[in-house]
Amino acid sequence: MTIKDLARLSGYSLGTVSRVLNNQPNVSEKARQAILSIAQERGFELNESAQLLKQQRSNTVLIIVKGTANELFAGMVEHLQSLFSRTSHPLIVDFIDEDDNEVLRAVKLCRERKPMGVMFLGATNRHFVSDFDKIHVTVDEVSRPGLHLAGFFDHFEPMRIYVCGTVEVAYLQKLSSEERSIIFDHFLSYMCPALIFARGYEPSPECLEIAKKYDVTVLRSKSATSYLMSALIVYLKNALAPRVTRHGVLVEIYGEGVLINGDSGIGKSETAIELVKRGHRLIADDAVEIKKVSSRELMRGIGVINVAKLFGMGAVKDLTSIDLIVNMVPWRDGEAYDRLGMETQYTEILGVKVPSVTIPITPGRNLAVILEVAAMNNRQKRMGYNAAVEFTEQMSKYFTARNDD
Repeated sequence: MTIKDLARLSGYSLGTVSRVLNNQPNVSEKARQAILSIAQERGFELNESAQLLKQQRSNTVLIIVKGTANELFAGMVEHLQSLFSRTSHPLIVDFIDEDDNEVLRAVKLCRERKPMGVMFLGATNRHFVSDFDKIHVTVDEVSRPGLHLAGFFDHFEPMRIYVCGTVEVAYLQKLSSEERSIIFDHFLSYMCPALIFARGYEPSPECLEIAKKYDVTVLRSKSATSYLMSALIVYLKNALAPRVTRHGVLVEIYGEGVLINGDSGIGKSETAIELVKRGHRLIADDAVEIKKVSSRELMRGIGVINVAKLFGMGAVKDLTSIDLIVNMVPWRDGEAYDRLGMETQYTEILGVKVPSVTIPITPGRNLAVILEVAAMNNRQKRMGYNAAVEFTEQMSKYFTARNDD
C-alpha cells in the first residue's frame, strides 16, 4: 500500500496525508484521525527511508547570550532556566563573544537543533539588518547529498553547499512524487546555503516547491559534477581564507615572494623601488593583505605609489605567495647577529611558519643586492641546498686534515 492509496481511500490530498504521517502541523484533528485510522486498518507503514526522513521539530528554546562576562545577562539566564524547568521545553543556552555575529550563530544552531524559538540577550542591530536577508556561506567545503537522500543524516553538515550529479538525479527519478517530497522536505529543512544541480539537470517540481518553502536557493550548472565541485572548493577557500593586514612591502624577487618588515622610515619603500628598477616586481607597498589559502599565504597589496605608471605594467603584480620574510632593523654596536645562517628562523603569520632573516641596516649598504642574494639563497634551501652547511662542512674537513698532518 502506498501513500497514493491512502490518500484515495481517505479522500484527502497527498500533501495532507504526508503531513499527518510525518506528524506535521496545519492539519485538522478530524483529518488526522481519519487518515491514521485508515492507515492502521490497512496496516500501512512508511518505508524505511521515509521513516528516517520524518521531520520532527524539537520543542527546545534557544537563548543566545552575547558576552561571557555580563552579570546582568547571567542573572537573566539563571531566572529563565528556573522558569523553563517547570515546562516541557528544554532550554539551550549558547554564549558567544562580543565580536561574534549572533545572527549567523542563530542560523547555524537553528539548522542543527531546530528549536521552537530563539531569544537574544545582547545584540548588534546592523547584524539583524544586514544578515537575515543574505545567503551565508561560511564553510569552504562542498558535498554531494548521496546517502542523505536515503535518510542517513549522521555527520550531516548543513552549512555546506550541496551538489547533485548523475547518481543523485538517477536515484530521485526512481522514486515516486510523494517520496521525493518527503526526502526534500527533510533534506532542505536544514536550510543549506544552496543546492546545485550539475550537468544541466532540471530540479524536480517537488524540489523547487520544498526549496521555496524553506527559502533555499536552487541553482543549475552545465559543468560536470567533479569540475564544478573542484572550482567551487578553490573559490571558497580563497574567498573565505583567514586574512590579516600587515605594515610592510611585498616584492617578488626572482620568483620568490619577499615580505619586507621594519619600522617606518627605515627604507622599505626605497629598497622596493630600487628592486623594481632592477627588473623585479612590486606586489604591495605600505599595507599588505595576507590571506591563508593553505599552508602558504597569498597576498594582495594596497598600493601607495603608482609603480605601474612609473615603470610599466610589467613592474607590478596582484598576487604572490610569501616565501621569505626580511626583517630590517637598525644596526646596534655590540648586538649579536647571525652571520652564517646555520639555523633557519621562522616568523608565524596566521598559524603558518615562513622562513625569515634579519638584516641590520647601516648607511651606504646596497640593500637591493642583499635582498636579491637572500631570495636566491632561500630558493636554494627549498631545493635542498644549504650554502652555510656546506661551508661549515668544508671548513671542518680542512681543519681535520690539517690536524691529521
